Parts: sequence; structure tokens; C-alpha cells
Amino acid sequence: GGTVFAPSGITTGRWVRNGRRRNLKMEDWGAVPYDSTVDTGPIISAMSSYLTALGGGFITTDGGDFYLASPANIHSKVRLRGTGRGSTKFITTLSAINAFALDSDARNIEISACTIESQAGIGASNAAIRANATNGGAGHKYRELEINAFRFGYYCTELWWDNYLEDVRWNSCGWSFY
Repeated sequence: GGTVFAPSGITTGRWVRNGRRRNLKMEDWGAVPYDSTVDTGPIISAMSSYLTALGGGFITTDGGDFYLASPANIHSKVRLRGTGRGSTKFITTLSAINAFALDSDARNIEISACTIESQAGIGASNAAIRANATNGGAGHKYRELEINAFRFGYYCTELWWDNYLEDVRWNSCGWSFY
């Protein structure tokens, strides 16, 4: 068994037999680093369409700037790993949007080794990471992050239990943690 897919945006090459791999690179799904192209679609496709169907996994990158024009929804057991603060950046293009939105009642999400910033600056209610849940989320890890120019660095409408932050820097945020 296995899944056969072709990376989007690439017109040459060959099909790849994936074998249900749970470690995906954003670039393989059409995200283009170091340009001003909006990468929300490819990032959501990799996280939602593929990793969620497998029950979780890792999405990684070789680094670069990735632009978000709408929130990238993250589901349970998805781990987003960059190459480090400053070398991997997720940049929102509008001040009115959140960068990452956690699924309702999501469990075991990780965002690590990246910078999340609002290109347009602080909006009325924008957040780098927004967790929305009625029953709470658990087991989330946020490590080695730099969060810049959001109204809320982390906005939590859920019960906060068994989640932790490690080495997170908040710069020019209205509230670091709300």
C-alpha cells in the first residue's frame, strides 16, 4: 500500500510513491519560500488533507518566509517544525487574521523552531496562535518561537491543561498570552 501524489506547482519530474510517510515538507506541497506568494493553501493541504487522514505527523521545511492570507488550521497530532527562529517565518499578510488556528478540542499539537509575525502589524484581534475549544485542548507544545506584532501572541478560549511553552519570545504584542 501507499499513496501516490504529485507535488503541486511542479511541471517536470515524476510521481512519487509515498508509502504513507508522516514527515512532509511544505515545499513538496507547493509552498514556495523566499517569495511573496501566499502559501496558505499548500500548507493547509499538507496538514489537513494528508496528515489528518493519517492521524497526525510532522510538517517541516528547509526554511524561508511563508505568507499566510488566512489562518492555517492545525488538527490533532500535527507537528509543525521550522529550522529556527528567523530562518523559518510564517508571515500574515493582513492585520485582521490569525496565523494559526487550532481545531476545536485538538490534542497533541506542536509548533516549533520558527518566527510568526504579522506583516501588517497589530490588528483589532489578530493572534499568532488561536486555540478555540469548548472542551479544552491538551498536550500542545510551543517551543523556540518568536512571535512579532500581533494583538495576542497566544489567544486561548479553551481550558489550559497539559500544555506548555518553552523558549518563546514575544515582541510588540498587545498581550503575550491571553
